[in-house]
Amino acid sequence: MALFMDNCDMCHKAPLFSNYGFYNAGVGMDEEEPDKGRMDVTGEERDLGKFRVPALREVADTAPYFHDGSVEKLEDAVALMAGGGMDNPNLSAPFKGLAAEEFTEENLADLVAFLNALSGDYPKTEPPTEFPQ
Repeated sequence: MALFMDNCDMCHKAPLFSNYGFYNAGVGMDEEEPDKGRMDVTGEERDLGKFRVPALREVADTAPYFHDGSVEKLEDAVALMAGGGMDNPNLSAPFKGLAAEEFTEENLADLVAFLNALSGDYPKTEPPTEFPQ
């Protein structure tokens, strides 16, 4: 959790683990005609390839990953993000900082373990049938 909070929490804030901002992580930007992302809404060139930061609750159960479903495994999605995304002219600044971190295989495994902990069974509650007077 500490590793996640030190490196990922700028965009993935608790409790839902998203800041709901729009960023370009480079996913799909290597395509001949990449998805314009937020630019389709704003018309601004600076928004090319920007997509909303997803909430990470239940992320272990929501494959495939990214807006285009291009990554099948959580481990690969974590490696891509921790590696600074995919380089492109509109890459958002936070990814440039991540690229400089040089995460170890153990770090990546720890991040995946933390993300797996954000998924699971929630307690079931029944509404009361009687109300106090």
